[in-house]
Amino acid sequence: MGDSTQTFRSPGRHPTGDYPRHDTALLDRLRAGDDSALSALHERHVRAVYGVVTDRLGAQPVAVDVTHDVFLVLWRKARRIKLAGTSCLPWLVITADSLARDLSRGDRQRRKKSASAGGGGSDPGAHGCRSAGWREVERIVSTFMWADREVFRLCADEGLSYREAVRRVVDIEAERRVR
Repeated sequence: MGDSTQTFRSPGRHPTGDYPRHDTALLDRLRAGDDSALSALHERHVRAVYGVVTDRLGAQPVAVDVTHDVFLVLWRKARRIKLAGTSCLPWLVITADSLARDLSRGDRQRRKKSASAGGGGSDPGAHGCRSAGWREVERIVSTFMWADREVFRLCADEGLSYREAVRRVVDIEAERRVR
């Protein structure tokens, strides 16, 4: 994957109709040990993931590290990831937001201790998470099939874990089939 800082900063927006929606074959290849599949997923989704991370952390150099960590987690957990639909983007974005939130929380605690010891400081990570990066991801996800959209919504809006959201979507789809 290498150093992709330049890649993150380039606009690289996919027109709504052109954003890749089907990652299942790449995820299957990754599960089988094909590292080129990880590279392809990285290239496909890195801008959206980086946008969410920088929304949470600001334009800090650590955002690049967190973005890379998201893809490392994907590589490590690929065999256990169950997609509700066909795109990895909802899983990647929710994982990115979780890692960035954890890092931001730790930074706030350190600043709080520093402030109580006489230091000062504001919290750049305290801004809302519905800024430009999130809006771009929401725009992209809105073009996906229902299962991917619903998993993303359940995670982003209702705070469910990805696994819980997938279970709920699978249950809803099973109920629809029974009717």
